[in-house]
Amino acid sequence: MLWVILALTVVVGVKYYTSVQMRNLERRLGEVKDGLQKAKNIFLEKQATRNEAELEENHFTDRIRSMKEIIQDTQIRLTVKDEPEDEGLVIDSGLPGF
Repeated sequence: MLWVILALTVVVGVKYYTSVQMRNLERRLGEVKDGLQKAKNIFLEKQATRNEAELEENHFTDRIRSMKEIIQDTQIRLTVKDEPEDEGLVIDSGLPGF
């Protein structure tokens, strides 16, 4: 009978120890899940910020390209105006009155 009580006490003790360790494991698992969720939220925020920055960069790149085109067009127009016209060239069609 003593062996039965001793075996029962050991079984109850092991069950209690397992239960305590399981609660600790579940608590740690919850902390890890919370940490992963926080990391995921931070990642999503940073990714959204990066996407916004890319959009702004594309917008500014387009504006710079447009400004360069305007500057090049203006330079071309100014160089055409600066070239001297041939004032000595007279075109005679051979027809009177023209």
